[in-house]
Amino acid sequence: MNLGQIRGFIKSQIGETTASNDALINSYINWGYHEIASRRDWDWLKEVGASITTTSGIEEYTLASDTHRIMGNLRDTTNERYIQEFSYRQFVKLYPNVGSTDTGSPLYWYPTELDSNGNQLIKFYPVPNATLTIKYDYVKRITDLSVDADTPIVPTRYHRLLIDYGLARWYEKEREYTDSGYFNAKFENELRQMLSDMVAESDNESMMESTSRNYSGNTYVQDYFINL
Repeated sequence: MNLGQIRGFIKSQIGETTASNDALINSYINWGYHEIASRRDWDWLKEVGASITTTSGIEEYTLASDTHRIMGNLRDTTNERYIQEFSYRQFVKLYPNVGSTDTGSPLYWYPTELDSNGNQLIKFYPVPNATLTIKYDYVKRITDLSVDADTPIVPTRYHRLLIDYGLARWYEKEREYTDSGYFNAKFENELRQMLSDMVAESDNESMMESTSRNYSGNTYVQDYFINL
């Protein structure tokens, strides 16, 4: 369902026939959207195998625009090695005398600041001295649904959670606390079911992955590239 359809379900439940409260209901839906996303690093929030291509002599790079945070290590697939993360404070503490003129294959990376578009910038040390392909996995940062055609990235079978959350907030506004409590509880129960489903699916994938490894002739490739 898209934003317009989700709002339509909520309006049919509360008997709303005009557009006067559409903006408010949209806000409730987006609150629910962010609430769901904040509860867990859901599989549908994970992006696997994003790439950075380095340029010799360039220290700083921009992550994908929807990056919320990096999962695990960055991977230099050109040299088949991991690149370790430090915070800027850790990096300066451990390497107080290094300079941006040090070049080579990067061993470390650290976040710096946001660019003018709000995207995360990172720096490598040593500064890359060649064209390298750096792979990374990340958790996405969701954005508000703003037009009726916008569709949440929550799997379709869980879109009902957005309806329940919107109804809970509406009835709370109307001081109809019994109905608000009912839909709050429904939202939380369905959220727990969503988590249970995700864990079960993850277990099934792990079993398949384990079977794949047993038949692999190259353990290093399996271990290193499993998340590429």
